[in-house]
Amino acid sequence: MTELEYKKGGGESSPIFPDKIKKQRTSSKAVVIACVCVAVFVLLLLSPIFNISEITVVGNDRLDAEAVIKASGITVGTNVFKVNTAKSEKQLSTMAFVDKVNVMRKFPAKIEIHVTESKEIAYIFFIGNYVGIDETGKILEIKPKDAQLELPIILGTNVTEFGMGNQIKIDDSAKQEAIFQILKQININEMQALIKNIDVADLEDIKFFTAAESTVNIGTMDDIIYKISFLKKILEEPGDKRGAVIDMTNPEKVTYRGS
Repeated sequence: MTELEYKKGGGESSPIFPDKIKKQRTSSKAVVIACVCVAVFVLLLLSPIFNISEITVVGNDRLDAEAVIKASGITVGTNVFKVNTAKSEKQLSTMAFVDKVNVMRKFPAKIEIHVTESKEIAYIFFIGNYVGIDETGKILEIKPKDAQLELPIILGTNVTEFGMGNQIKIDDSAKQEAIFQILKQININEMQALIKNIDVADLEDIKFFTAAESTVNIGTMDDIIYKISFLKKILEEPGDKRGAVIDMTNPEKVTYRGS
């Protein structure tokens, strides 16, 4: 039998290629396609058409656009295909006030940096200043002790690690977790303007002090989601609450004593 066999059909003979020859032809085609792709990619890298001509920042309010562009490490004139978007996003995520970021190529020669800014939820006193943090504890800014603050101040903690754009660390991990949970619920319920102080010195006896000069006995972190949502309803009810005491230590039996 010869290397090539023939089959009859339709009055004509056609060759049947052995598997070995078929694999060789397939492999050769793959090599050619790969070479073409590499050549095209090299041409794209060398073509001035794809050199970045514009970098824009979208979604920023407090963040300076030029500072964002600088922190991204991307420069005008760089080939758009050479931009490592993942690396730029990682660098930008360490900036204060950057919550989420997405670096996008806009062909042929533009880069768009989409940012979602972090929002201050509370302050912690540290070395004579107030440190503004978001609900995850990310440090956003520092304000002097005589600044007029319109957000809750967290009491009863000792800061152990501090760095702009990093998560603040305190001396008690249980307190730290409790603070983040409380801030999350305050943010969800949009209560930042209603709470003046949050005292977590004793996690068995957490207290809130309101902007209306009421004292709220929260007790433990048990049922904290319910406690904070219910507290919002109480504080938004009409009436003067100066000097009032709201006891939420037992969420099934909340009591309210007026001034």
